[in-house]
Amino acid sequence: MYSPAATASINNTPVTTACTTADTGPEPDAHSLQSESSTPPPPQRLKVAVIDQFTQGRILGYHEVGLSNREIGRRIGRNEATVRAVVKK
Repeated sequence: MYSPAATASINNTPVTTACTTADTGPEPDAHSLQSESSTPPPPQRLKVAVIDQFTQGRILGYHEVGLSNREIGRRIGRNEATVRAVVKK
């Protein structure tokens, strides 16, 4: 939308000196923009496997016999990290 007062003609080319736009509302303040962009996302929590006492006993029994955490995990169908967590308790 050009107004006649805002347009000048130089070499038959219109030049706009002012342009009006629709008001979209108040500008967001710098504080709200800064707090959103500089806040890091919350750390992701690790999932903890729930293991019944019977399985924990199996893990500890295999560990006492001398099997590796990886081998214990294969035998009971659990991840090696889960076995390590039970042995560490």
